[in-house]
Amino acid sequence: MTEANAKLFILAALGVAVVVWVAVLALLVWWRKPRATAPMEQVLPKRSPLAVRNALGRAAALMQPPWDLIGGDTAQGASHAVFEAPTMARASARVRIDVATSAENGTVVTAKVEPSDATPWLLWTTALFLVLIPIVAGGLAAWTWGRVQAAPNDAARLQVMQMMQVVHVLWPPFLFLGLWRAASGVAHKQARRFVTTLDLIVPVGSNDAPSEPAKTF
Repeated sequence: MTEANAKLFILAALGVAVVVWVAVLALLVWWRKPRATAPMEQVLPKRSPLAVRNALGRAAALMQPPWDLIGGDTAQGASHAVFEAPTMARASARVRIDVATSAENGTVVTAKVEPSDATPWLLWTTALFLVLIPIVAGGLAAWTWGRVQAAPNDAARLQVMQMMQVVHVLWPPFLFLGLWRAASGVAHKQARRFVTTLDLIVPVGSNDAPSEPAKTF
């Protein structure tokens, strides 16, 4: 490999690293705007707020895996409850359920997915690789560039292939971002499933529901 081709290879590898860095940064910024900011609302017709509130704990126990109450109250008269909803391995989300009277002889159930203590590590790990990519790519490029210039012949310049090592810091950010995105998507599906469960277990026309022990955070 000639010196010119070797240096061109180094510049091309650096260009790929820059493109990946920009792509990861863009995805991190774009996906970090969580859909949690848009709560999901559903009207349960012909159900009283009291009956729906009483059923929150039962609905949480029916989820697979079951949700844990971490805030609010599921006692009679409580207007909201906050649950920890497992989404995937080492990831979960907080789901706030608000219950209010509907103007159309029913009850409005609002489910809002909030950030959880279990998921930020995915974003922090991605941010760490945003720091590592320019350090590793730049350092490796500087090292190979010097080796190419000092190489006595074309065969020795094949050491430029060491630039391929940069790939080890290019793919992990997409893995962690993908896991975080998947956990977010699962959390929203779980929230919709929870509201559907409430719709199924609260009898139509009920003004009350079977009582259950009060749980308070």
